[in-house]
Amino acid sequence: MNAQRNKLLRGLLAASAGLLVETPAFAAPLVPIAVDQCTDGTVASGTTLRMAIAQAAQAVDAQIVIQCKGRIDLNSSLQVVAPARQLDIVGPSTSPSDLVISAGGANFAVLESNAQNSLSLSGVTITGSLGSPQACLVAHSGSLVLTNSEVSGCASSVSDSTVTAKAAGIAVEAGQLSLIQSVVSGNTLTAKGNGRGAGIYASGAVMIDHSAVRDNVLNAGNYADGGGIYAMGGFSASFSTVSGNVVQSATTFANGGGVFASGTVAIDHSTLSGNVADLNSAAQFGRSGGPSTPSVAMLNSTVASNAARYEQTMQVNAPLSVEFTTIARNRVAFLDSGAAGLNSSLPIVSIGSVFAENTAADGTEDDVRSSAPGAPFGAGSNSNLVGASSQQQQLPPDTLTGCAALGPLQNNGGPTQTMIPLPKSRARGAFFGATLPSANDQRGLPRRVAASDIGAVQVQAGEVTDSIFVAAFEGLCG
Repeated sequence: MNAQRNKLLRGLLAASAGLLVETPAFAAPLVPIAVDQCTDGTVASGTTLRMAIAQAAQAVDAQIVIQCKGRIDLNSSLQVVAPARQLDIVGPSTSPSDLVISAGGANFAVLESNAQNSLSLSGVTITGSLGSPQACLVAHSGSLVLTNSEVSGCASSVSDSTVTAKAAGIAVEAGQLSLIQSVVSGNTLTAKGNGRGAGIYASGAVMIDHSAVRDNVLNAGNYADGGGIYAMGGFSASFSTVSGNVVQSATTFANGGGVFASGTVAIDHSTLSGNVADLNSAAQFGRSGGPSTPSVAMLNSTVASNAARYEQTMQVNAPLSVEFTTIARNRVAFLDSGAAGLNSSLPIVSIGSVFAENTAADGTEDDVRSSAPGAPFGAGSNSNLVGASSQQQQLPPDTLTGCAALGPLQNNGGPTQTMIPLPKSRARGAFFGATLPSANDQRGLPRRVAASDIGAVQVQAGEVTDSIFVAAFEGLCG
């Protein structure tokens, strides 16, 4: 059974990673178009980006290569129109700061695409749309791929209470979104009615690889879902961070501070931290009575320091597999209907994971809970550490309990922040399963074959932990 479950988990993660770099195949080569003028409009000599986009529509499949560096302040939205099928826009370098495309504070979208199959941006920054009812970057049809790019500092406002507002940063209305080594940050969505996804909204899947979605804010008058990301067709994160996002509603509970997603979910070598919501501050995967979420898989990941104004850090309404993952130091106000850490509507298959120091405002710790019979851990679970649970009596007898002695969430090496188990941690050398689910930890460093540490981090031979914060954090263990 374990072999089957491990094969399924790795299949989900591999499939998600493959989608991240997948691009449509076309019979015709892309027509190259060079841009040598970093200005807007039409010029007598040379080519501007607006002129190149007009040419690209007629070429059907085209690649625009921007040769100049600097800032393009637009007079109106850039429009990719039919019969454009595939369009690639490539900046002058792999640094997004070398080419900034801005609405200059005006209330229009920076770029709207009706490309039939896909729009790809590389090496650019999209910014400066303030007060528009649309996102800074909108794909009305087809899929969108961003590589080495940034979408930031956009503010969208929808004053009609009957209209659902969709993102201030990126909105993909009929396809999937892929972020590769890209950032979506500091975008604000304000909705008089319902709001979905301040940073990202997608009707299809959202896939992020070596990317960050951070510090986006959704304020809604009614239902509010997804401060950072709202994805209806699935979500995957690999070596990525979702942090500091906020979702709030004036009249009802706001859900999914970091991520709100339906469809297949795979989180690998990633961190969800510092997100804020009324319910499910880090993430909500699946909605009761809503679109199907076939499965959720987490491997070598960290969920920490998220804050719920009411209750629950993470809610999963789907079959759930959690392996070598740390869920710790999340805070909620109350423990009415869920744990302060991980909640699931089905049994959780958990291997080598740490659930610790997830507390309510009164200091009560409740790290993991499931509403399924025999909860919280299902068959095949082993080598877990649970600090405390309201379902403590239902934990498997081999579950470790007590203080996890984790260091602070910080840069311990690797592309994402992690929490290292300190010398007194019971997570050290605690894996006793027959097969390691992963050869590496969240940082990409090797795990020991025998007596591996559990949780997201494997302490390396010779790795030194600062004596001052060791004393401070291990003192919490008594």
